[in-house]
Amino acid sequence: MSTVADLNARIVEQGNRVRQLKADKAPAELVQPEVLSLKDLKAELAKLSGAPVDKKGGAPAGKKAAKFTLKTAKVRPFVLSGSSRER
Repeated sequence: MSTVADLNARIVEQGNRVRQLKADKAPAELVQPEVLSLKDLKAELAKLSGAPVDKKGGAPAGKKAAKFTLKTAKVRPFVLSGSSRER
């Protein structure tokens, strides 16, 4: 059985191979088996480390970026006091 460090190295290597194929615009018939192999490696890593598997790609779940809402201050018009406006 593989260790976590060994699997991580294999995942990085396979991921680089897939990225290179996609960058070279290789046909889907060549890319698809490599992607499936990468997904299998990720699923094996998740099983070995005990992390849950993401349904989409086989990567461990819970590593998605948190969504947030940017709140801005409300802009209020500057209002002069009533006594100075009457002059």
